[in-house]
Amino acid sequence: MNIEMKLQMKLQQKLVMTPNLQLAIRLLQLTRLELQEVLEQNLLENPVLEVMPDGTPEEQPHDFIEERNTAPSDSEQQANTPEQIKEVFPDQLPEIKNDDQARWEEIDEYLREEYDYGYMPREQKDAVLFENLTRDTKSLFEILYEQLLLSKLDTLSMKIGLQIIGNVDENGYLITTIEEIATSLSVDPDLVRDTLKTIQTFEPTGIAARDLKECMLIQIDQLFPEETIARCIIEECLNDVEQNDFDKIRQKLDISSEQIDHAMEVILGLEPKPGRKYSDEQTRYIIPDVIITKMDDEFVVLLNDDGIPRLRISNLYLSILKNKQSNNVDTRDYIEKKLNSAKWLIRSIEQRQQTLYKVSRSILNFQKEFFEKGIGYLKPLVLRDVADDIAMHESTVSRVSTNKYMNTPRGVFELKYFFHSGLSSTYGEDVSSLRIKELIKNLIQGEKTNLPLSDKKIADILYQQGIRIARRTVAKYREELHLPPSSKRKRKK
Repeated sequence: MNIEMKLQMKLQQKLVMTPNLQLAIRLLQLTRLELQEVLEQNLLENPVLEVMPDGTPEEQPHDFIEERNTAPSDSEQQANTPEQIKEVFPDQLPEIKNDDQARWEEIDEYLREEYDYGYMPREQKDAVLFENLTRDTKSLFEILYEQLLLSKLDTLSMKIGLQIIGNVDENGYLITTIEEIATSLSVDPDLVRDTLKTIQTFEPTGIAARDLKECMLIQIDQLFPEETIARCIIEECLNDVEQNDFDKIRQKLDISSEQIDHAMEVILGLEPKPGRKYSDEQTRYIIPDVIITKMDDEFVVLLNDDGIPRLRISNLYLSILKNKQSNNVDTRDYIEKKLNSAKWLIRSIEQRQQTLYKVSRSILNFQKEFFEKGIGYLKPLVLRDVADDIAMHESTVSRVSTNKYMNTPRGVFELKYFFHSGLSSTYGEDVSSLRIKELIKNLIQGEKTNLPLSDKKIADILYQQGIRIARRTVAKYREELHLPPSSKRKRKK
């Protein structure tokens, strides 16, 4: 058998994911923050790209805008005389008197009163700024450390106390044992125990407890020392409280139902996680990508472009390409490569925004009743419905709706929120699963505490309302709503 090498040409069609196409697909699924980072990175790497100044007309994206000289002109200088101030604040100052000193005093008093020294309008000064709504607060460790420094403990106890507060988790519980702390510091466990009792008197109340029972007992002793029945219930019947078995509590402690109800009000007012209000987690606000608003009795779709820079091609590099005689081949090749990359990026961003608008508009058309009347009118919707409506592939709709948020008259929702399955009804229309969850939640909230609704009973009630649903489906939706079964919801009297 002869083995030989041959060179053969073969022509075939093949789908290739070019880098530009990969970029366009990736831009679809980026969040606002990720998109801003990508644009900033491209602005650093590609000299042909530049940010379009605010106010630049869209039809002239490459026109230069001359930078304004920041030096104030004579007319812009700060007013130095009462007459000049009168020009700055027309029809606001009192009548100017003849005496110069009196004029200045009256004007200065007026400006101080109305503009608070800095000549800033009072209503502007008193306005609550958004950036001041969230402020960095001290951590739980810092709060405990400050109290430890103010306590009257000796040097060794301070060292033990520092070890204790260093082992308090974000919920305020001690996550190590007294023996482990005593072994690590080579001290007597009784000294650790005494130091722990001192720290448990710190704020927040209930801090450094080793379990839920100890945490609640600390709070009862410090906040409600007269509530002896509540203390007994926590100490002896905490498991029965979790099961809502109040008959068993009544038998154990030989108390009346009224006493149990009063004690439960006290217990439910305690904080099971005393450290969570000092959590390091900061509130993160969602910036919607799409805004649905009503104008002239019609809903309109607006894209939120705030924070996303508008890009354009630099006229400087375009002029270099036009001047073919003043630059070499390598320079032209470099600029042309960067120019093509910049054009594709700008085109991809425009395509992303257009696709986002089309998907949002399609969702508005399908779910118009939801925007007008609420969740009870939310209809089942799948990706294929929107894809067929806007003549795009399902994967494109999926990518553009991932991690994108829509601000509506009903609140802020992720675009994925509007895509969900449904169940059939006796009157012929499909019912949204979200609507069914809302109905289940309302039924459970309105049930009698001593006679909670079982999953089968809820399924029967929904069937009477025209919704065909199985018991196991009710159980599934109830678990997704984080609602306990009827046996755990029952409260005996």
